[in-house]
Amino acid sequence: MITVINNYSKSRIVLTIVLLGFLISLLPISPLFSQANKQYQNQHQKTQIKGVIKNMTGAKTNSILTIELFKLATGMQLIKKIKPIGKSFVFSSVKKINSPYLIRGLYQGASYTILIPPSERFWKAKQVLKIYESGANIKDIHISSALYVIKKKDGLSIEEIFNIQNKSFPPRSFPMEKILFNIPVNATGVKSSINYIHTYKVPIPLEVKRHKDGSFFDHGLKPANSILTLRYNINGYKLRHKPWEIRENNAVKYSNPSVEAILIWRPANAVPIVKGASHSKVNIPGVGSAYKINYKNKGYTDLNFKEGDIVILDPIKSDINPVLDTPVKTIIVLLFTLICIIGISRVVSYRQREKPD
Repeated sequence: MITVINNYSKSRIVLTIVLLGFLISLLPISPLFSQANKQYQNQHQKTQIKGVIKNMTGAKTNSILTIELFKLATGMQLIKKIKPIGKSFVFSSVKKINSPYLIRGLYQGASYTILIPPSERFWKAKQVLKIYESGANIKDIHISSALYVIKKKDGLSIEEIFNIQNKSFPPRSFPMEKILFNIPVNATGVKSSINYIHTYKVPIPLEVKRHKDGSFFDHGLKPANSILTLRYNINGYKLRHKPWEIRENNAVKYSNPSVEAILIWRPANAVPIVKGASHSKVNIPGVGSAYKINYKNKGYTDLNFKEGDIVILDPIKSDINPVLDTPVKTIIVLLFTLICIIGISRVVSYRQREKPD
């Protein structure tokens, strides 16, 4: 009889433990366990971005340097800002995201950038922020350009490409805010980027800033060969275009007496009517017919694309230029543009010219 009671008591204890375990399993997860798990995930979802500062002019970096970290998603979102002491910098507790990061260094009125793709390999790599002393001369800057116009149902899609060379020696930066790009005031969907040849494989986005005389970029032009791309749309089939100019002390003081560019359009039968500039027809291998435009000093050129058909872009490939759909074609056009300019005068270069009163 005693043995039966003991077994029964043990059975009740086991049953009670099982029921308590079942009831506990129905309760919400303990906040302590939840918090610990969240802390564990946060630790593994963050990283550090480290780098060093290198003055490419060879001088000692005396001026104050500010380094910013941006997230590139739907625009540029500032994440952190530091003023490093010494030749190194670090951004701690940076979230691992699926969008690129952009490091921007501000030095002597110019900005220098590093694009970091969303990958563990790039996050852990030591970044090298190359900066330059300012002081490149206007005569050190050479520009050639091409204009690509796509006629669509609702208007024109325009892409301007500028091959810009900073040939200063010793190498010094040139502030791009001194170069005015005349983006039409009625332009929409404006996008811009710069790509340094032999340096970056991915274009660096630039923020367009407006001035009463045109548009400019707050970017230090490195001593290298670069390609600046501007994209925008306008309603209707008329484009009033003006070449780039130089400004100093918030006034246009330097401009080219003669600026040339290559104009390409699609569809091929939408041949533009050109007014305000001399032009001649040329044939570019792999691209087709184009115009070589010679802009008159400080003058506007009116381009009318009322004739011809329209292009219906594939929505999936809407960001791909149907004219320059391969890197090879882009290089051919840029080389052709450069050859044309050299053949007439020389590489498009800035000439100092005082603005008449």
